[in-house]
Amino acid sequence: MQPIFADSIDLPLVLGYGMAILIPLMAFEVLVEALILRWFWKQPFRELCRFTFRANCWSLVAGIPTKILNAAIYAAILPNDLPGFFERFALAMAVGSFVYFVVTVLVEGNCAMHWCRREDIHITRTALWKGILVANIVIYAVVSPLYYFATKPPMPVHELTRDTRWTKNPGVIVVYTNSASAGFQAIRLDGSPAALPPLDRIVEWGKNHEYDICGNLTARAERGLGSGLIIYQNQKRLAVVYMGAGLMQLSLFNFGNVAFVGDCNECVFQANGHLYLLDIANSRIGTLTRGDQFVLLGEPVLNTNAPPGTHQ
Repeated sequence: MQPIFADSIDLPLVLGYGMAILIPLMAFEVLVEALILRWFWKQPFRELCRFTFRANCWSLVAGIPTKILNAAIYAAILPNDLPGFFERFALAMAVGSFVYFVVTVLVEGNCAMHWCRREDIHITRTALWKGILVANIVIYAVVSPLYYFATKPPMPVHELTRDTRWTKNPGVIVVYTNSASAGFQAIRLDGSPAALPPLDRIVEWGKNHEYDICGNLTARAERGLGSGLIIYQNQKRLAVVYMGAGLMQLSLFNFGNVAFVGDCNECVFQANGHLYLLDIANSRIGTLTRGDQFVLLGEPVLNTNAPPGTHQ
């Protein structure tokens, strides 16, 4: 019997974690900004704390549509393959932080002008915007690195490569659907081209094999919010390939089919429209090609007497 997994988000737990982060972060921003603005605006510290609290509340509200905008920016910057994703992650986070910074400065600057008019406070426009700008530079110098490390997913393996020439099973042929053309193609496990075999030989085509068994090893591709690839040895976790990020650790990559190769030290898996080869012993992942569903020639998908998902 296979276990059943359910996707869900514990809202009270998420809200609790959110408040545990928001309250000290808000207190830090309010106090630091008030201290800096007192230097530029020459106003009472208590009054400035009230202002910075209100300004940061409006900035928090403005962060909701900004987060949606940043999601679109991240999608444009970040490739959907593992090596490319990690190579450009720092750039994407830098651009995202800059967008948040610009929005925060504009929102808090407008809040400051409204506050001055309402309280009949006379602050020169230069001093007003200079104070807002310097205060937020200091804040973001602290918050941006925290944002980067909080959102960066952990490196799933010790090494990511853009090819699979290191494989111990170079002759294995992978037949797969091409992500761009949706046609059938074939490639050897070392990345060299291979002739496409007659498709009537591939009797299991179209079935999703989200787990495979090889000796005392089991590979399982979990789907959903916590999607990832897990390798078990004698029912104990041996390796995990997972791309969770942020406070809730929601998966950024959707993992699919998986199949062991050769002596069980390597396995092919699919994630986000790419096929990868995992070297279990050396904790290494290589990008094989762009593709979705796949079968391996010589594997049980070509053997009508073997149950699917069982490596022989």
